[in-house]
Amino acid sequence: MGTRLREYAYPQVKPTGAYRILGLGDSFSWGWGVLDNRRTFFKLLECWLQSKNPSSPIEVINASQPAAAANYYQKYLESYGYGLNPDLVMIAFNLNDAYVKNASITVDKRATTRLKQEQGLLIRHSRLVRFFYERIVRTKVRREFVANVQDAYFLGSEPARRWQLAQANLLAIASGCRQRGIALKLIVYPLLVDLDRRYPFTREVDEIVRFCRQNGIDCINLLPYDSHPNEVANRLAAETIFNFLGRTGLVPSS
Repeated sequence: MGTRLREYAYPQVKPTGAYRILGLGDSFSWGWGVLDNRRTFFKLLECWLQSKNPSSPIEVINASQPAAAANYYQKYLESYGYGLNPDLVMIAFNLNDAYVKNASITVDKRATTRLKQEQGLLIRHSRLVRFFYERIVRTKVRREFVANVQDAYFLGSEPARRWQLAQANLLAIASGCRQRGIALKLIVYPLLVDLDRRYPFTREVDEIVRFCRQNGIDCINLLPYDSHPNEVANRLAAETIFNFLGRTGLVPSS
């Protein structure tokens, strides 16, 4: 019986001689906004790695789920993922995977409509006033969003509870992979806000990289890319990961 993951179905039993990579992540790596599944970075990796090693099958299974947090990765592996017998587990760890709530800075149409309904005549009928009012709302939402993410990782100089929970999940995954002889790579996939200004999450990205190094988890830092990444950003991510795998010699090649 196979498992259905976006557009691809894979048998649970790994084909003889195949090298199988199991990819985990949230909507970034699932490919939200990328209509062609072949252009998501996990599937680009599969294509490029197979081209590099045409004599042996290489599979990259994208088991990502939109809105997934760190506990999803651990639960999926323990309930099903390890049974797929992967040679390599790759986790695209996004900053909001540390149990960040309301991880969005989008003011959607419903919110905009609600503003029009709740505000006075001037805002409802003046485009200029409405433009400035919605800019103020967006600024407020962005400020709350940034604070929410930062609070998930640090309370002053100490690690916050939400990041501690995510660390426990990652340590359990690292232990599970080591016990089974499975390689593990963590892709640090940051939330990308204000890339044209001072990036607000440098400290958080550095903390994830520090945690990985301290605990012997290989990591690839993808800062910076766009949120949600479009096809171009997915290709850039795939190129970075592909080059890293080529340098390490982890994936067999002809």
